Amino acid sequence: MNRKHSLPLCLVALASGVLLAVSLLSCRGKSAASSDAVSNAVAPNAAVSNATASSDAVSNAAAPNAAVSNAAASADDIGEYCQMAYSDIISEVVVGYQTHWAEFQPEDAGVSDVFRHESPYGAFARIDIDGDGVDELVFGDSFVGEAGGGVAAGFAGGAGYRLYDLYAFDTERLCPVHLFSGGERDAFVISGGGIIVETGSNSASESFCRYHQLRGAVLEDFDGLITEVLRMPEFEPVLRYVAPTAFVALKDGQLQGKLVKTLGDFCVLEVQDTVRVPAKGLDIELWSAFDGRGVVFPKNPGQYAVMSAPSADSPVVGTITYESGNVPDAFRCLGYLPGWFKIEFDGTLSGSVPAVGAASASRSAFATEGDSPACYVSEDAFDWDFTNRF
Repeated sequence: MNRKHSLPLCLVALASGVLLAVSLLSCRGKSAASSDAVSNAVAPNAAVSNATASSDAVSNAAAPNAAVSNAAASADDIGEYCQMAYSDIISEVVVGYQTHWAEFQPEDAGVSDVFRHESPYGAFARIDIDGDGVDELVFGDSFVGEAGGGVAAGFAGGAGYRLYDLYAFDTERLCPVHLFSGGERDAFVISGGGIIVETGSNSASESFCRYHQLRGAVLEDFDGLITEVLRMPEFEPVLRYVAPTAFVALKDGQLQGKLVKTLGDFCVLEVQDTVRVPAKGLDIELWSAFDGRGVVFPKNPGQYAVMSAPSADSPVVGTITYESGNVPDAFRCLGYLPGWFKIEFDGTLSGSVPAVGAASASRSAFATEGDSPACYVSEDAFDWDFTNRF
């Protein structure tokens, strides 16, 4: 199953040859988020190639808290160190969602207090706002493609998102700088030319609109004309990494197993048992319950209610029974909200579930018109796996 509480120690090498031993997710003594999932979050577009997807590599998400001289750091080193630093910030937000902020506050994680509400639209994005070749990190709510889009319809010309926090990376000190922290009445969107548009209100009758320009790791007031259209960051939902996850290996589009680690030119995969296979030709993907990957099944024998909505107060549409001594039924996962799995359920059993050796299937493939109704089961009573291994 997914590993939500690991705390490995990584060694990060810079071009200068200095080795910095840093804790992956110190989180001030609290439980760490899934290092695999968060590592993928900071570099979601970077394919994990063949023999490079070791458990150490995918969990290499350490964050620098001390300034380090960049005298010998190349542009590649700066970019890599930047992503590591952002990884730590993202990780703490994920942990906050997972623990419902019971052990620390959003401001301790370096984000606005608005994240205390654990909005299902909460998201982050890495985007080069000022075009200097170094990404910034933003946190906010993304309503694009969601029913909540109307919430932002009147915000900044209907941008479809609201940003509350902005981080830039100081390439001299090699550390992140928190440049903006807003809230429910103070947020921003991104325009071209490194411009951010801040919109908010001090009361029901007093509102404001301010313009700022990002230059490296400095945010300045801007008094010029805004001539470029608003930009849409490529958001990553926070819930994707709060949900159970697993790195899986595929070959020619077919599921081979869960990635455990690599050994030279080989990958160790977990199916029923662990097997060693050649790494060549394997593609590594992060599968998350949030994206409708994998299957859901009862944790223990018993009878469990299937709800019509992710709420204990919603109507019960059926039951799932797991009898002691029998193999539990597995149901295709269609999505995830905190505390709830969305499953395909027709009152008896779901259709076939993805198995090792079967073609990879996505959420959209499982949720087309004509499928049985999507329903919800409690995360307290049900578990998730990348495939049906019973």
